Amino acid sequence: MSTKYTSTRTGNAGKTFLYIPVRCAIELMNMTFGHENWSNEINTIENYMDEEDPDTGYCRIGYRMKCKVMVTKSDGTTFFHENVGGAYNTGYDYGSITTNTYKAAASDALKRAISLFGIATGSMLDDEHLNDTDNHDITKKRKHEKTFLKTKK
Repeated sequence: MSTKYTSTRTGNAGKTFLYIPVRCAIELMNMTFGHENWSNEINTIENYMDEEDPDTGYCRIGYRMKCKVMVTKSDGTTFFHENVGGAYNTGYDYGSITTNTYKAAASDALKRAISLFGIATGSMLDDEHLNDTDNHDITKKRKHEKTFLKTKK
C-alpha cells in the first residue's frame, strides 16, 4: 500500500503507530469498488462512559460503535463486512469531548469494517507491505476488484 494513504501517530512510551485516516479509507473504497457500489451503516452499541465531575467540569466519555459496510456487485448481489470500534476521551469541555469521542468511535468502526475487504483497503499496515509497492499497488488491486464486480455471463 502506498504511504500516501497512511499516517503515523505517537502512542504510549513513544511508540509510533501506523494508521489510515478515515478519509483515505473512504477514498480507497471508492477507488476499489466505485462510490456508487458501497455504503455503510453505523450504530451505537453503547455509551460505556459518560461522567462529568460537577466541581471541576472534568469529563470522561467512551463509545462503542458497530459499522456494517455493504458492497453491491453489478448483478445486484450484496456482500458485507461488519466490525466494532471504540473511542475514549477526557477533558473539560463536555460538548466537544462527547462529539469528538462519538466521531472517533464511528471512524474507528468504519475503518475496521473496511479493512476486512482486504489489503487494498488497509488490512496490512506493516513496513514490509508498505514498502512492497509492486505487489500491493492500489491501481492493480482496483483492476482486480473491478473484474470481480462484473457479472459473469
